[in-house]
Amino acid sequence: MVKIFNLMIVLAVAVGCGSSSKEMEELRTKITDMEAKIKDQALTMDPGEKGDPAKEKELIDLLKNYYQLYPEDKFSADCLAKLHMIYSGKRMFSTAAQYGDTLINNHTDYINRTIILESMASTYDIFIQPRDSAKVRYYNELILAEDKELSKEKRAEIEFRLKHNDLTVDELIELQFNPKAK
Repeated sequence: MVKIFNLMIVLAVAVGCGSSSKEMEELRTKITDMEAKIKDQALTMDPGEKGDPAKEKELIDLLKNYYQLYPEDKFSADCLAKLHMIYSGKRMFSTAAQYGDTLINNHTDYINRTIILESMASTYDIFIQPRDSAKVRYYNELILAEDKELSKEKRAEIEFRLKHNDLTVDELIELQFNPKAK
């Protein structure tokens, strides 16, 4: 009797995981289909014309839903990155930063991590006011520590930024063109 009960549990778990996997794949397909629709629409739009907000909202909802249902899945990292970029594009920088932080904290092996770290440093350096120099330093130091393949030029640029982290971007530009200004 115990063997039959154990077999039933194993079968129930296997069936449950199979349907979850199927649902996961269906949601991924919905996301890629919606992305394709938005891309196709963008290709036919005139300059300055805005896309369909309903499609954008649907994509956002799908991306959020995927992440909430499958937070450990590798595709969730892509969903978070896309949400970060979408909200940045909508100039909703605090929301973009929340998704960027979630990605950075929960998916340390994300393939495009350096791009997200650079975006986060820029978001806190330029767009979120008042400027958060501690966050700018944090993300730039993460880039230097983690990206072993960073070019010499990029590394020097980040090190220069860190050396002058007390300056705003405008002040930094002034310093670069007029070194005697500081």
